[in-house]
Amino acid sequence: MSLLKAIHAGQITDKFSTEIEKLGTLRITDDGKIYRFVKVVNAIDLVVGSLLQLIDDTTTWEVTADLTGGADGEATAHVVGVSPVINDVSAGEIYQWIQCSGLALVKTNADDDISAADYLVYDVNNQGTCDTMADGEEEQVFAYAVSDDVNADDTVWAMLHNCM
Repeated sequence: MSLLKAIHAGQITDKFSTEIEKLGTLRITDDGKIYRFVKVVNAIDLVVGSLLQLIDDTTTWEVTADLTGGADGEATAHVVGVSPVINDVSAGEIYQWIQCSGLALVKTNADDDISAADYLVYDVNNQGTCDTMADGEEEQVFAYAVSDDVNADDTVWAMLHNCM
């Protein structure tokens, strides 16, 4: 059994043009948040809090916020992490750490209808954002809100789960 290695806060916002860690590698911060090293594909620019899903035909940790499907395949609509950094992916594929456990700032769909304790799912109508769970979406829940979505940034604090 191996223990999670630590990652320092400054490292989680780094972006890389090459694979510096094995894809899927997990690291933990001193405040208990867990991050996974992934390859971001399909040329969708990310903002802090963008939601990422696995590519449906991959056996590696290739992720995207693009539900329409790009050259690398479509997303699964199952959230596997949150981007902690702004990324211009249009220049090509990048490697980065994504948060997959713990308290995270998550991008919302700008409806301002999320309240603390709401369960969150990926909003299939607004790439990279979340919305509240509707009936029949229970298996898609990736987090629950710990604050209300009332800010101009269209973000909400949420506790991630089911993203590992």
